This record gives sequence, C-alpha cells and structure tokens, in this order.
Amino acid sequence: MNRIFLIALNIIILNVNIFAQNDSLHIGNKIINDVELSFNNNLDYFTKPLKFNGSDWLKFAGVIAVTGGLMTVDKEVNQEVIKNNNNFQDGFTKIGKYYGEGYAMAGIPLIVYGSGLIFNSKSFRTTGRLLIESLAAAGLTTSLLKILIGRSRPYANDGEYKFNFFETKNIKNSLPSGHSTVAFTISTVLSERIDNIYASIGLYSLATLTAYQRVYSNNHWLSDTFLGAAIGITAGKFFSDLEEERNSRNRISFQIMPTLNSGNIGFNLVLHF
Repeated sequence: MNRIFLIALNIIILNVNIFAQNDSLHIGNKIINDVELSFNNNLDYFTKPLKFNGSDWLKFAGVIAVTGGLMTVDKEVNQEVIKNNNNFQDGFTKIGKYYGEGYAMAGIPLIVYGSGLIFNSKSFRTTGRLLIESLAAAGLTTSLLKILIGRSRPYANDGEYKFNFFETKNIKNSLPSGHSTVAFTISTVLSERIDNIYASIGLYSLATLTAYQRVYSNNHWLSDTFLGAAIGITAGKFFSDLEEERNSRNRISFQIMPTLNSGNIGFNLVLHF
C-alpha cells in the first residue's frame, strides 16, 4: 500500500514539474515574442516622420506653434502659480509628482504586464506591453530633446528664453518636461485600452495634475509641460492605434447572405479575414 502511494506521489510530482516547465517555457516564448514585437513597433515609431503626410506635418507644426506661443506667457504664468503656494497644494500636488516619476514609469507597466503573464490575461499583457513601448519611445524622444535644446529651468533664474544647446546638466534640461511625458503617456495608453469616458477623465486629470505640479514646484515652464504632454499623448496614441490595426488584420468575421437561384432561396456564409 505504501509503495503504491509513493509511486502515485512521484507521478504527481513529476507531472507538476512537467507542467511547471511547460508554463515557464510558454511564458518565456510570450516574453520573447513581445520583445520582438516591441522592437518592430518602436522602429515604426521612429521612422514614422519619413512617412508623414500633409495632415501629420500640420499637427507637428501646430504643436511647435503652441509651444512657442506659450513661451511668451511662461514667466507670467509661473509667477502667478508660485505666488499661490500653500500647504494644501504642497501635499495635494505631490500625487501628480509621483505619477510622473520613475516609480510610475517602471512600476505601472511591469505590474500590468506581470499580472498578464501570471494570470494568463492577454488583455493585461498587451496593455503592459503597450505601456512599455510607449514609455520607451516617448522617454527617449524627451531625453534627446532635453539635451538638444538645453533650456534653463525656472529656478536657474536665467529667464524663459535661455537655451544652452547640447547640454546634459539637469538644471539646463527643462524642455520638454519628463514628468509630463510619463504621466500623459500612461494616461493615454490606459484610456485607449479601458475605453471608458469616466476613466479617461480621471486619467487625464491625474496627468494634468502632474503638469501643474511641475510648474507649481518651479521645476518647469508651462510650455515645457505642454510639449511633454504632446509627446506622451502622441506616443500613447501611436502604439495603441498600431495594436488596433494589427488586431483588425487578424480578426475573422462572417456574414450570412441570402441568395436566390432558379427560384430557390438559399444562404451563403461569407468569411472575412
């Protein structure tokens, strides 16, 4: 009896080990596929300007124009916002600060993506992947522009029109706002995936609080936060739309169509790939 029990127990343990190995292999394949897909998607993102049409260039010019226009009121806006500093706002705006920091940039995508792997949820895994792709693209764009433009931060007291091109010092990396980029990227991807008006209002309100906090804390000019937000929204929309197009190409639908042939009524089943 004991021998039979031990044999049965060994078989169970062996099966568990085999399933665990298969699951690990399965998860490994998913990660490899996602990494490959993310690489190709980012390649599409950074080569997209080579395929810009008239509408794309108009949007690009619009963002540049608004950013430049906001620069003319940067000093006045910053003075007005900072003038109203108080203990309540000091505490409340920290929520926005944290939402745009590295903790959120790394933590939120990894938690969502990891949950998708652990619980075998394709929706969560895809959302996590889109967050990673979007944040990587938007983050790199913002980082390169910060160095290239080299705009002095408000607390440097150099004025709103001081640009130190090709500068790596943090005090001279004001434009665009990295926190705003992160916050609006996350909010855009989650808004697109959740597809609920109330969720979108909440997510974009949180991202706007992040942008406000950057001006409130005297770390950024208003125009910095606008350009950061524009980069985040653009990246979030780009990768979300790319995923939707990919799903549409893989989607199969069918249509039942009535037919009339020699007085006989029939039906045809038409598949759309």
